[in-house]
Amino acid sequence: CVQWHANCNYIATGSSDKTVRLWDVQSGECVRVFVGHRGMVLSLSMSPDGRYMASGDEDGTIMMWDLSSGRCVTPLVGHTSCVWSLAFSSEGSILASGSADCTVKLWDVNTSTKVSRTDEK
Repeated sequence: CVQWHANCNYIATGSSDKTVRLWDVQSGECVRVFVGHRGMVLSLSMSPDGRYMASGDEDGTIMMWDLSSGRCVTPLVGHTSCVWSLAFSSEGSILASGSADCTVKLWDVNTSTKVSRTDEK
């Protein structure tokens, strides 16, 4: 899967090697590798403000990534099969996911991306 960043300077790719890579369009260089999925990455979506990226895998897990740090903010668990599609709402507050488990789920991005107090230290 492939997804443009909001500023059009980067492209993200999801792979069968269970990683997501962020590529600089001008140089062609890989600038960041996101690791944490346990299955092949099948879907990607970038938040409209360019701060976050969501990736879905064949195991039904969605990872919400902070693009500046490269860290997973939170895994979103609830699907029982492949996550085929992801889309942020136009204002970026809701993430929709479609799965092979025949469900569409809506996720509150504001709740999912909050940093816990222990992570702030």
